Amino acid sequence: MRNAFILMVMIVLLSTPGVWATPISEYPVHTELIRQYEYAVSGDVVVWRDARNGNNDIYGFDQSSQTEFSVCVEEHSQDAPVISGDVVVWRDYRNGNGDIYGYDLRTRTEFAICTQESTQDTPSISGDIVIWRDNRNGNGDIYGYNLDTQTEFSVCVQNGSQNNPSVSGNIVVWEDYRSGGYANIYGYDLTTQTEFVVSSELYQVKPVIHEDIIVWLDLRNYNFDIYGYNLTTQSEFEICTHESEQEELALEGDIVIWRDTRNGNYDIYGYNLLTDTEFVICNRSSEQLFPVISDGIVHWQEQYRSGQYFTHGYNLNTQTEFLVGIQGDQQEKSSISDNIIVWQDDSYGNSDIYGYDINSKTKFEICKQNSHQYAPDISGDVVVWYDGRNGLFWDIYGFDLETQTEFEICVRDDGSQFDPAISGDIVVWTDLRHGNHDIYGYDLSTQEEFVVCDQTDDQADASVSGDIIVWKDSRNENEDIYGYDLKSKTEFSVCLHSSEQLSPAVDGDIVVWQDFRHGNGDIYGYDLSTHAEFAVCTHTGEQSAPSVSGALITWTDDRDGNTDIYGYDLSSQTEFAVCTEGNHQYGCDMSGDSIVWTDERQGDKDIYRAFFDSRLFRTSDTCESGHYLAENKPYYGKTDNASGTDISGCAYNDTIDVWNRYIPSRGGTVTISTDGSTFDTVLSVFEACGSVELACNDDYSLYNPHSRIVMDVVKGKTYYIRVAGFNGEVGDYDLLITQGECSDPPKSDLNNDCKVNLIDLSMLAEEWLVCGKADPKDC
Repeated sequence: MRNAFILMVMIVLLSTPGVWATPISEYPVHTELIRQYEYAVSGDVVVWRDARNGNNDIYGFDQSSQTEFSVCVEEHSQDAPVISGDVVVWRDYRNGNGDIYGYDLRTRTEFAICTQESTQDTPSISGDIVIWRDNRNGNGDIYGYNLDTQTEFSVCVQNGSQNNPSVSGNIVVWEDYRSGGYANIYGYDLTTQTEFVVSSELYQVKPVIHEDIIVWLDLRNYNFDIYGYNLTTQSEFEICTHESEQEELALEGDIVIWRDTRNGNYDIYGYNLLTDTEFVICNRSSEQLFPVISDGIVHWQEQYRSGQYFTHGYNLNTQTEFLVGIQGDQQEKSSISDNIIVWQDDSYGNSDIYGYDINSKTKFEICKQNSHQYAPDISGDVVVWYDGRNGLFWDIYGFDLETQTEFEICVRDDGSQFDPAISGDIVVWTDLRHGNHDIYGYDLSTQEEFVVCDQTDDQADASVSGDIIVWKDSRNENEDIYGYDLKSKTEFSVCLHSSEQLSPAVDGDIVVWQDFRHGNGDIYGYDLSTHAEFAVCTHTGEQSAPSVSGALITWTDDRDGNTDIYGYDLSSQTEFAVCTEGNHQYGCDMSGDSIVWTDERQGDKDIYRAFFDSRLFRTSDTCESGHYLAENKPYYGKTDNASGTDISGCAYNDTIDVWNRYIPSRGGTVTISTDGSTFDTVLSVFEACGSVELACNDDYSLYNPHSRIVMDVVKGKTYYIRVAGFNGEVGDYDLLITQGECSDPPKSDLNNDCKVNLIDLSMLAEEWLVCGKADPKDC
């Protein structure tokens, strides 16, 4: 029953006085991958060598779930990762020399493969077979290990050096120097235990094998070319003999890919063995490095002019390129509308606009001009930002995600326009055409520009929702909040306090802003429908940059010494923590129950998102520490990690329990219910911890495994509420206390609406016709 957006962390604040613990499901939208090298891929999983921690570690990324994970972050260096299925293998220096280690992604267990005192390197893996180069005999030999039988074996221990092994199925290939100063390609069949020569031309190195095809780099034409060999037909063939250098081979099925220098920089090329055709995968002016291929997807690392590396992918079937994972360096100023998040991204040498689709978990470009683009905002399918492509002045541009078209909103040569905001068809911004800051707007439906406010003093920081535009205004010698109604074409004041008011935001009838009336930044609000002002947060420290969506208000808060994201629910009048991670979080925006912000927990600027669940989270494993509940507020919790020794008086083996406390606001009848829970709940109420049960319920109808207790309560008295699971079941529970509900419904009330009527008769008839089992619960 939990929401599908729960992907990473449940942040719950339980101890701060006056702050309710609101469940926030959080996960990264766009985070850092810096200094990654030596990529390998198998299916949806990419692994690499990563230097983010000051030494080389092994990290991975699951493209199906869009989640990054660590494979090995041992304090010594790890490099040269390879992967096959669920197993990652790498070279590891924790013992002072290169050893071979592995990690099972399924069981999340690390294991040693070879820890000989000599050096082992360049591992390769296929299924249960791991191969590597081993120096235990004084020169490079080829050794292997069977993960299934946990046995090591030698493949080639000839004189001279054997290097760069590759394995596919039962065939191992390598470059071999037994004939002197130049290398040839040799192979070994693990099934027949026979060695064979693949190529004995002048100089061949770095072979790669997949099924019955072997490819390698060949120097017979005095520059590195690509040749191949078919084990089935026992025939050699050319792949690429261009006069430039070809390096870094990868192979899958009929497709060979490599790094190519024919254009003066590193590009990625490919060759289809079935059609005998060469093709370009990526030949941008930036550098493309380290290509790998799996399941028809080519991945490579791309170095931009900023010096940053990013992982790109190319789908050979759809012929489309994409960015792998959630990478970047400096992402900030995010905005969200429905399932689309947009932000300003400085990762590629200048500031660009990017987006992320929450549903499809894909990142996409919106605007990547050579100039800077800043401060995007989004409403529906339209993204707006301010743009420096035209030289001296900033302009306002937009992009329609549905039609994939960019368009101009305001482009002038007499002053800059910046900080746009959008709601529906209305775009507003700060405008400098008259030499001071004014507020202008544009109607996308009529393609007409209009003046919102051009007072002689400065107006800035406009926000728009529907027909209402708000901004900060200095006409009264300090910053105040003003507004404008597009429908009535009337201006109005929101807050004219003698202190400073900054950073207004509006949604529906609610306007919020930062207010300095108490000497530090607080958050205040104004209800346009009731014309009533209210305080949102006046905590010590600085609260700033508020955002509002419906009944939710969020802001940046430094009460704990660094900036965090806090929120307030107007409907329940409760404050909650959104994110209090280390370093800084700031710049939040909201759409519905989604919150996005800029996050520096990993040392750079990333975009994170949280999902607000209006139900409040309450779980305590002991009766004495049970949390207090209020009437008419939905709560939820978990029993998965709970303990317990008691058994209720109305169920079987329901020892695993959690506790809450309830003090009625008035006397009378109340209903306590676990409707919506994910397991067969048992509900009981006690007068005190360790006392006799006052009430108990297992299944409150023949067709519902949830629990419901209806009982009379006394105002001000404490009641202890126990939630457990029938016969040891655990899961997520929903808990609701309501006043004045009907008495316990009769068993003939099949839909539990406290009425017995034709709807229940219809349900009975349906069950009668389709279910004839002895126990109705089996229906």
